[in-house]
Amino acid sequence: ITSGSIADVMSYASDTAVDTMEGRDLLLYIDVTGAGADQSLALADGKVDGPGMQDALSRFYADVQAIDGATPNGYMTSYVADALIPAGMLNDGIMGLDGSAPLLANDSWYGSVYVNFVDGATWEAYVDSLGLDRATFCDPARPLAIAVNSYDVNNGETYGNYQPFKSTGTIECLEFADLNGHFVSSIEDDPAGGLRALYFDNDGDPAYLPYDEAVASTQNIEVGALADTRPACVDSSGTLQLILPASAIDLSANTGYLRASMSIDAGGDASAATQAQEAIESIAEDYPELDIAYTNVAQGNLQARLMATTVNTFIYCFAVITGLIAVANVFNTLANALILRQREFAMLKSVGMGNHAFRRMIAYECASYALRGFAIGLALAALASYGLYLSMSLSYSTYEFSLPWMQVGISAVVVLIVILASVIYAMRRTRSSSVVEALREDAI
Repeated sequence: ITSGSIADVMSYASDTAVDTMEGRDLLLYIDVTGAGADQSLALADGKVDGPGMQDALSRFYADVQAIDGATPNGYMTSYVADALIPAGMLNDGIMGLDGSAPLLANDSWYGSVYVNFVDGATWEAYVDSLGLDRATFCDPARPLAIAVNSYDVNNGETYGNYQPFKSTGTIECLEFADLNGHFVSSIEDDPAGGLRALYFDNDGDPAYLPYDEAVASTQNIEVGALADTRPACVDSSGTLQLILPASAIDLSANTGYLRASMSIDAGGDASAATQAQEAIESIAEDYPELDIAYTNVAQGNLQARLMATTVNTFIYCFAVITGLIAVANVFNTLANALILRQREFAMLKSVGMGNHAFRRMIAYECASYALRGFAIGLALAALASYGLYLSMSLSYSTYEFSLPWMQVGISAVVVLIVILASVIYAMRRTRSSSVVEALREDAI
């Protein structure tokens, strides 16, 4: 049972915090504003030509798909929005997290939201995987976003995963007015009523503007569904995320461009990932508007998988070995105890105890041994599991305590089998001798 708890702990850590990036052996980070790009897609104030960039990415991705031995996982273009989320869309628990802004007086919430645009094939596959209607979510005339209902929190000491959304709705993306070089820090409640924007003046002192004066324009993004999973090309994040198709790139007008990215599946082969990188670098020469950085993570992924497999194998081998030792000890102790009580059994039979009553007595005794042993073992295992839970909760704030019920069931079955086997063996040993022989051997 304790081994099962350890395995559960490791599985939780590897599944929720240790991102081994399965199927993502080569990462491409693509920029159009970097020094390596020809700046033809870069606009003023850090913005980019969204449609033009999507056209370049689409052509580049089509060329990459032709590489042998490498499977692209799709691509995304990531933007960040200053968003105003209406009342009722977010779970109350998300407001208590470190660094999370509180609700405003009207129960709306202001903060940053990542808006990720993925290629058309990835979007369609994502919609299908969620069981959503293609006609509704693939309509370019009325684009609907899918909100990723998974929010990772890591403050350097503890890790947690939360579900921030509780319903769909319409999110406002804000574009702030020019404040003579100053930037809006946050939106907060105005003591006079309504909302106001906070910024800092040249002296670093807080200054305020009414909301209507600070916000130059708004753009609505309608969220049509919530999803616990992300497309393969979208990274996990500690920020709220919206997923949209690349065809809806016009919805990025009020957002700030971050970067584009792409990942390649090379079957976990580091050398194949290197060869794919060389081929992609050759293709990228025909795309001067794209500045591409590469990260080969195949070898690290392999080492992480091997480490997890090795530790799990060791844990279960240790559990099997210790279990076999315990089984042998129980079998030997119980069988010998019954064999050494031959005189007692002979005396009971001599005063009239029949075979049926005798077997029932032995069955009750063995059941008592089994229940007491299993109860004590379960209690000790529960304490050990709770200790593991306390240790895990120091680093994983959303880890919940639970017993490994499959291992508990296996333990109960093993206890029953061992008790039955030892009793059957001892009964056969004692059955061969008569009452007179048993009393005579004991007297001698």
